[in-house]
Amino acid sequence: MRKTKLVVDHELGASIIGLVTTLKDYKLAWNLNQVFKINLVMQPPLEITFLKGADLTITNYLFQTEFQQFRLVKNRGNEADTGYLIPELANFDFFLMISGEEEIMPDEPVVARLHSVKGIEYFQLLDVHKLKSKDNFIF
Repeated sequence: MRKTKLVVDHELGASIIGLVTTLKDYKLAWNLNQVFKINLVMQPPLEITFLKGADLTITNYLFQTEFQQFRLVKNRGNEADTGYLIPELANFDFFLMISGEEEIMPDEPVVARLHSVKGIEYFQLLDVHKLKSKDNFIF
């Protein structure tokens, strides 16, 4: 009997910016709130179970309006011995996901504003299609 494999390519629909910082998550969220005039609020931790049996608990903050959503997600798990949400981007501490009507905005205004956020050492707009574990962003 011939096997058929179903390949599903999810469209994320969000712009993702990788952030490198030494700030704690709550301090980074507060700094982003000040610069972007939003209100990132801590959500219950995301609990992700991978196929290989590993569990990952991740801190995340959310600001959502009717037309737009900002989500700040920590890349490393909360426990000391756990892995990363996106292992191939282990050098990034956080990811800022922006989705909604203003999704096209990450080129100019967001980049200009991110330069003024205190505590961010480096940031980069990521091409999600090139990531091997891009499905980890779907939650």
